[in-house]
Amino acid sequence: MININLNAWKKIPSQHQKTIEAIAARLEPEFWAVSAQADIDSVKKLTAQGMEIVPVSASMRSEIQKRTKPLLDEYLQRTPAAVPIIKRYLMASGTTKP
Repeated sequence: MININLNAWKKIPSQHQKTIEAIAARLEPEFWAVSAQADIDSVKKLTAQGMEIVPVSASMRSEIQKRTKPLLDEYLQRTPAAVPIIKRYLMASGTTKP
């Protein structure tokens, strides 16, 4: 994945865009691994300082989803292109059933 301002991206020649996309795709697994390790390291640091990490209960998860649903609905109405992406994410994460 790469994040770049769309106006700046459009100024990059097509052949360079393809090269950037290829490099980003090749490096993405490494970036995810670094991110996962940072998460592991953060949890270790937090627990070493006395933080207790507990699973989110079903009732708490339900309450969070209930309270954030209006925000998600408003965002999806404002950004229709995000609808299929968010739906795929929710399905993949088990948040929404088919």
